[in-house]
Amino acid sequence: DNQDPVTQVIDPVPNGFKRVAFATISGTASDGTGSSGITEIRLNIQRSGGGNEWWNGSTWQSGDPNYPFIASVTIDDPVQKTYTWYYTGATLSGAWNDNYEYTIYTKATDDASNEETPKTFIFIFDQSVPDSAVVLPGNGSFQKTLTVISGTSDDPNTYKSEVNQIYIAIY
Repeated sequence: DNQDPVTQVIDPVPNGFKRVAFATISGTASDGTGSSGITEIRLNIQRSGGGNEWWNGSTWQSGDPNYPFIASVTIDDPVQKTYTWYYTGATLSGAWNDNYEYTIYTKATDDASNEETPKTFIFIFDQSVPDSAVVLPGNGSFQKTLTVISGTSDDPNTYKSEVNQIYIAIY
């Protein structure tokens, strides 16, 4: 077996957004037909925004803790050597802070000691409510006819999910 295993993060969705704190990171992995099979998947978590910091299991630190988290791995297909995996940390739900970009690093090792080149999966944690304002008609104005309603909206974060929808109600 000279084939490196491969991992993929499923949740949180790579290049996606999370709004609610979560305690489990999950994904899939494969080692290929005829390979030895995966023995271990390790994770590392980094955040950007207030400096590059690493989660050590209880707090954010400046130094890389070198893949401190080991995922639970279940084989889905013993012939194709496909797997699902997850990592649940008792304090992981407290790791996520609004207005940060997070990178999850994964690295799998198989029974033949082949080690995956670390993979990176990025997501943004955004709990901030977007701002919106009506521009037309002006506040307190009286209109005989109303042909246009316009306004502005913005997500105030540096690391943001952008405004997805705007609802207008006329009373």
